[in-house]
Amino acid sequence: MPRNVEIKARIDDDINDLIERIRPLADGPPRHFTQNDTFFNCPSGGRLKLRIEQDSPAQLIYYERNDVSSLSIPKLSNYLIAPVSHPNELKVS
Repeated sequence: MPRNVEIKARIDDDINDLIERIRPLADGPPRHFTQNDTFFNCPSGGRLKLRIEQDSPAQLIYYERNDVSSLSIPKLSNYLIAPVSHPNELKVS
């Protein structure tokens, strides 16, 4: 199962200053995207969400991650992704 690390951070200062400081670490320019996640109950203990992203195919994402409430702690997830052809039909179910 693939894995990723999620890191969230609050930006209290000028966003443009932050972009300039991290630009050398990036593999390309900053990009903006819009996504909508719908979460489903998942009795197995994992998590399941439907992701609809502008200009990209919809995805059903199953992932396992420990509950961590702190913003300062990176979160390791194991995940599986399946493409979805008719996402609005899943949102109704």
